[in-house]
Amino acid sequence: MTVLTKPAPAQTAFAMSDREFLEFAPERKSELIRGEFIMASPAGHRHEGLFAFLLTLLNSYVHKNDLGVVRGSRTAVRLGVSGEIYEPDICFVRRERSGLITPTYIDGPPDLAVEILSRSSEHDDRVVKKAGYERAGVLEYWLIHPERPQAEFYRLIGVSYSLVPLDDNAVYRSEAVPGFWLRPAWFWPDAGDPNPLPALQELGII
Repeated sequence: MTVLTKPAPAQTAFAMSDREFLEFAPERKSELIRGEFIMASPAGHRHEGLFAFLLTLLNSYVHKNDLGVVRGSRTAVRLGVSGEIYEPDICFVRRERSGLITPTYIDGPPDLAVEILSRSSEHDDRVVKKAGYERAGVLEYWLIHPERPQAEFYRLIGVSYSLVPLDDNAVYRSEAVPGFWLRPAWFWPDAGDPNPLPALQELGII
């Protein structure tokens, strides 16, 4: 295997095909971006706290309403664009599209992809992967910063993403996950990790 670039401290990059990635990718978060195998650095504390919070909310809501399948950051998503296989922090596939889910990866674009930003991945998440999700037809793409109050919600309008504002109650209402809504203010408590229990109560899940 040919090393294309000198590995940066936060990631390792190698040339790799789609088939090689799906067959040989290691048991840790890695992606194929523009035909390069990228192995990410370990996630930070705030990143993982926000990840656990969002995964709990989405998974609980989707299960309660029998809407489909939610997967976390170790699920490969083959977008159908050669050289682009991502592992979004969270993704959702509607029940009627669940045939895309194979034993080892999702073979097609999910309905929702969520990326929690980090210093090592922010450029790829904002530019390269956003364009990849857009081309593949992912209905919604959320970008959330774990350490400061910054959340962006993109919705596919035609063939392009449009940034969707919060409503008058500072709430984002999803179309990709029917009926699901959230308050971005939940993401950044004054201290500690975001607590899913009050949010689950507001959503009527518990």
